[in-house]
Amino acid sequence: MTDKDPIAALGAIMLLMVALSMLGHVASPQPTRHTGTSSIQPASTSIEVYSVYDLLHPLTSVAWGTLMPGDSAYQEVWISNKDASKTYNLTMSMSEWNPPEASSCMNFSWNCTGQILDAQTSICARFNLEVLWNCTGISHFSFMILIGYEEVT
Repeated sequence: MTDKDPIAALGAIMLLMVALSMLGHVASPQPTRHTGTSSIQPASTSIEVYSVYDLLHPLTSVAWGTLMPGDSAYQEVWISNKDASKTYNLTMSMSEWNPPEASSCMNFSWNCTGQILDAQTSICARFNLEVLWNCTGISHFSFMILIGYEEVT
């Protein structure tokens, strides 16, 4: 055995380790990127949603951008009660998930459930969307945000 054999063997082992490491990066699946939108549907013409406080830019949808599993995104909107005399207790629900399985791997919430919205007032609401770690196989999604109310007497 010569003095060069251990060095050559060590070099070959290192080269093999680098090659196996690169193969692992190529063979491992990449996380799914999720891109989506939500349409916004108020339950009454008295309730309107806006993108900014000036209440000049009605908002009919939210673009969530591209999210990876484990990511969260939020959108602040303004909800306005245009009725001159009625006060509302706000509610929210979602519907029309596309694809339907997106509803089981994404969490949507907002900060205004039970919020009282007096006549001719507006409040800032925050829509939150979280993509769960197990959300795979969905590249594009959409769902409807339904903003409802109960009249407060």
